[in-house]
Amino acid sequence: MNVWDRSQLELAFAMNPSVQSGELQPQDLVWTKLSYVLGQNRPTSKLMSAVVNLVAQKMIFDEMWDTPFGEMISTLDGGSIMAEGYEEMAKNLNDGNARHADEIRTFGDAFDAEAKSAAWRVREEGVLHEMIRIAQAAGLTVPAMTEVEKAQLVEMARRGAGLALALRSPVAIDKMRTLYVTALFHASIRWDRGTNVTANDLFDLEHAAAAVGYFDLFFTERKLHARLTRKEVAADLLYGCKVASSPQVALDLLLAL
Repeated sequence: MNVWDRSQLELAFAMNPSVQSGELQPQDLVWTKLSYVLGQNRPTSKLMSAVVNLVAQKMIFDEMWDTPFGEMISTLDGGSIMAEGYEEMAKNLNDGNARHADEIRTFGDAFDAEAKSAAWRVREEGVLHEMIRIAQAAGLTVPAMTEVEKAQLVEMARRGAGLALALRSPVAIDKMRTLYVTALFHASIRWDRGTNVTANDLFDLEHAAAAVGYFDLFFTERKLHARLTRKEVAADLLYGCKVASSPQVALDLLLAL
């Protein structure tokens, strides 16, 4: 699944205790055909009726389902497959990190800040309340609001703090893998003062959040390998994914399967 669908699936499992011990878990449900790893787009034409649109979409879905990833890539126009907006997103992140650098005194501070920023993914009121419930179930205390804190923006900040606490709970670490790895990754960048994130870093992160959470092996470049396996992050140890950036090590891991 792409990062958006996978995050929503993980949240659904984290929020619903009745399915947490069921036969199917997120690890069983996140997979899709290679032709859809960049997302599922369904063509729609205003010139056709809803019935004809649906028939066309089904036909294209069936065609794509059996299309190898390599063949799909070969049909692209040669431009970057990176989604628009990554450059601007990286700039905004770097500017924000620089402004708030004095607030980060420990790696835990960096993680909490990044967990709060992840609240935009789950900003619906019911979901935010549920994140606070998860934190409380893990024995963590969400600070009570004062009268002044009832203002809308401060309320959102408080709920973001609730999400940060929730992401420290065993349920969230196990079920909300995409958000947890993402928060760890960004926290490691903030902890390395003066380090700027690039658009390519953000693109790589989406791959890494899927890989270390659900794959047995992840082969990547040296820079990302070092960030994922550093002591404070240790994302490879969380879910049993072996990470390699050396061709020889990657080959040895494959031969050992």
